Formats: sequence, C-alpha cells, structure tokens
Amino acid sequence: MQMKENSAWWVFLYFFFFRCIIESCKNNKTRDSEGKYMEEALSCIGRMPIFSGIAEEELYTLIKCCDGQMAVFEKDQWIFQAGEELGYIMVVLKGCLAIIQEDFWHEQKEAAYILPGEIFGEGYASAGNRSLHVSIKAAENSEVLFLDYERSLTFCTMACPFHSLMVHNLIKIMSGNKSNAEEKLEHISQKTTRDKLRSYLSSKALQEGSNRFDIPLNRQELADYLGVDRSAMSSELGKMKAEGILDFKKNHFGYQQYIECLDPIGEEPGQHEYSLTPEKYGEFLKSMFDAWYLDMRSGTYVYNRYFENLMMIMAGQQPESCNMRGVCGKQWVFEADGSVYPCDFYALDQWCLGNINKNSFEEMDQKRDELGFIQWSMRQQEDCQKCRWFGLCRNGCRRNREPVTAEHTNRNYFCKSYQMFFEYAYPRLEEVYQLYMAGRIRK
Repeated sequence: MQMKENSAWWVFLYFFFFRCIIESCKNNKTRDSEGKYMEEALSCIGRMPIFSGIAEEELYTLIKCCDGQMAVFEKDQWIFQAGEELGYIMVVLKGCLAIIQEDFWHEQKEAAYILPGEIFGEGYASAGNRSLHVSIKAAENSEVLFLDYERSLTFCTMACPFHSLMVHNLIKIMSGNKSNAEEKLEHISQKTTRDKLRSYLSSKALQEGSNRFDIPLNRQELADYLGVDRSAMSSELGKMKAEGILDFKKNHFGYQQYIECLDPIGEEPGQHEYSLTPEKYGEFLKSMFDAWYLDMRSGTYVYNRYFENLMMIMAGQQPESCNMRGVCGKQWVFEADGSVYPCDFYALDQWCLGNINKNSFEEMDQKRDELGFIQWSMRQQEDCQKCRWFGLCRNGCRRNREPVTAEHTNRNYFCKSYQMFFEYAYPRLEEVYQLYMAGRIRK
C-alpha cells in the first residue's frame, strides 16, 4: 500500500482511533461523541450491499472476524500501485476511487471509478496471481474499508450466519460485476461511435423500463467507458439530438415517441409552419427504420412502438396501438374537472361523454354509442382496402382521416408516407421478423 510518507502516522492513528472506539463501544465506556461517531460509522458500513441483511449489532463481530480496517485517503492519494499484490476486498464507504491504467509509454488514464457501496479487489484476491495490473487512487476525499480476503472467506469456529450472508452477498456482487463486464464488451464491440452510444443508451432505457432515464457517467467518463474520443462522442450525441433520435440534458436522456404533428380539426392539413407533410414524415420513418434495423440485425433489441406493432400484425396478432387497428378502441380520457372523452385527440365539447363526478360508466358508454365515435371509425374507402399495404396500414388513425362522419371518411392524410415507408422498408422488416421468430433477437 503506497501512502504519502507524511500521512502514514495519521492513517495509523485513524486505524487506532477507530479500533479504540469499537472496543470502548463494546464495553460501554465511550463518551457520547465517540459513541455517536461509532454509531454513524457502523450505520454507513451497514448500508453497503456486501453487508445487506446484516444487523448493525452484528457488524462489529463480522468486521473484526475479517480483520477489517478503515482508512481515509485524500484526493489524488495513491492507494495501490500496479504490480503490488492485493489480498484485500476494498469497500468504498465515502468518496470515489479511480482505477488507473498505464500504457507502455507511462501514459495514464482513468479507466473506471469505484463509487460508495461498490467493492474492488475480489477478483484479484481470489486469483492465484494477485498482482495488480492497474493502480488505484482517490479521485476525491474518500473512506475505504479493507477486509482481508482469506479471513472473509474462511469461517471461524462460530460459523456465524451473518458471515455466511456476507459471503452470499459477495458472490452476488461478483456475479453482477461479471454481467457488467459482459455488457460493456457488447457496447464497445460495436463498430462506430454512434453504434456504441446507441447500444449503451438502449441498455439503460431497457433497464429502467422507460424512454426517460439517467446515466451515472459524465461525458468524459462515458467516453472512457465506451473507448471513444470525447469530442467525437459529443459531436455524435449532438447529431442524434438534431435528428430527433434522442433528447438529453446533462445526464438525463430520453428516447422519444413520435406522433404525427396534428393540424386543427376542420382545417385543411399542411397550412401551418409547424405542419408535417406526408413527404417529410415518410423520410422520417425511413431514417428511423434504418437505425432500428441496424440494432435489431446485430441482435440488439431496441423497442420502437410503431415497428413493434407492425411485427405483431405480421405475426397475426392484434396490435396494441389503437392507431394501427383501423378502428378506434374503447378509451377513457379524464380532464381535471372530471370531464370524460373517448380519445385524447378528441377532448372537445362535441365529444364529451359526461363527467365522472356525475355520470356512471354505463351512461358514458351509451353516450359514446350515440355519438357513433367507434362505429364511424370502422368506415374505410374502397380503394384503401385494395392497396397492397392495407393489411399493415389499415388507414391509420381516425384523427388523420378527418372529416369522419356516419356516411364518409377521408383517406389518411399520411397515406403517401406509409406507401413510401413500406416500399422502402418491408423486405428488411420481414427479415427482422424472421430473426425475432427464430430467437436470434431477444427482448
């Protein structure tokens, strides 16, 4: 352990002080301030995942059994150097440690970070050759708990159940670390910076189960993690944002769900500055599909609601998205005043079904039938039904067919968009579908 010479005595005194507090706490001889410190120390240690499920009163015995020692390190202070042997499991209590890699020309870079609650050294300590190939230093002022590896895995004659629980926790952590290493390999094995970013951000979105998520890394840390140049990565992120693939602010990212821009009901579409033309929407679908196809073709599952529903249709299933069924579904849209509507696109007075504070669902259901909201959406133009893409398109959302009445319905305003897209993408969509059915793409 490489520590600054002028701090060696300080660290020794810290160890000594910590041990004295523990012993005096056990003997009920500590002063109030020391007892409070000990309580806080054990409370902090008890929150670490490796000690999960272990009662605070059992921690003292466990730490002593594992020859546990605490140390404080100042920012930029070296803890271990490459080539030294490591026989400890290090548990970061506070602060942050940096893992430093050094190349043949002695250039160093921070390859990864160890944050509070995380451990380091379990892999080296369990190996026959315990020599470190990296160095460890404090990235900021930090507190670390050192556990002797052999003592941690060797049960004493008491065979304490909490010691067994710690070993169980350790195995779980080691298994998780292995999975994380495999996940990182999957990301960095992608060919381009964009592909690496997409792979990493997609995995975070899937883990969170949401298109809105936070990442634990800043820009430099993310670049180091993916093994790419920071400026090139930042440039690519900017391009992906400009293309509408994702949005972000600092460490908060979001994959976006797209709904065709809607012109007001009763007006001819395409008359406003914000209006979306069929040509632009068709090109957008083609561009989005290209990115999605590359991910899916490589075996990386990326959720896209529209493309996912298309594959459901191809599999003979009912799409879950109402705008792809060709007929409106039974929905309930509630406004703040209790007013209820059949669709969020039709939250208008003429389509009000009632008020939840005054009307029953049976009454509002009857009102929906009287208005013919669902029945009118079933009407399709004859030439649409003859189109080769009708089985996939189904004339889209009713909102894009306005005006819709009991006697008439328009062709979907974005009909040309869907024709452009299906002509362009269908063979590859079929390819992805076959790969998915063969089990080569997994959610």
